Amino acid sequence: MTALRVHLALTACMLVGLAWIGSKPNGGGSSVFLGLVALLVLLAIAWLILVIVGLWRPADSRLWVTAAPLLVAAVIGTQFVISPLEARWHFAQPSFDRALTEVRADPDSGDDYRSAARDERTLGSYQVIKTWKTGANTYFAVEGAGSAGGSGGFVHRPRGAAAEEGCNAQSDEPLTDEWFTFECRS
Repeated sequence: MTALRVHLALTACMLVGLAWIGSKPNGGGSSVFLGLVALLVLLAIAWLILVIVGLWRPADSRLWVTAAPLLVAAVIGTQFVISPLEARWHFAQPSFDRALTEVRADPDSGDDYRSAARDERTLGSYQVIKTWKTGANTYFAVEGAGSAGGSGGFVHRPRGAAAEEGCNAQSDEPLTDEWFTFECRS
């Protein structure tokens, strides 16, 4: 039974980690995600070994065999209902809306606005490391959101405004009609 508890605790930690990474724009960096997936695969192999060993035990101790797969299925199933990014964004969006209003109200907020005073702040549950405005688009770079040395985060793009050419438009994921994720490669 101790092996079961350890295995379930490790599986739960891996799944929480995957959900947390999935709640960041652009996955928060692919190397960490791949590392957690690799650990989850190792846990799956360990579970299979425990199942094979458990086949020679009495029937009442085999009930735990379904615990880990049910835990994984429940977490993966919820990912299809609502993604961790959408769930976390739902609670963070009001903070970003207020920050957007502040940026727009700032008299220094021109077409090429880069914030020095508003860097390094928390909006919702996201740590924003940089805010800038290019044309009609307002960007909020989030700590740990970019991959391959780039930056990532959220962009407010009013209807009809084009994506900034310097950013990888293919990675933009719509969150609402005017809020998107972004990733700029450096």
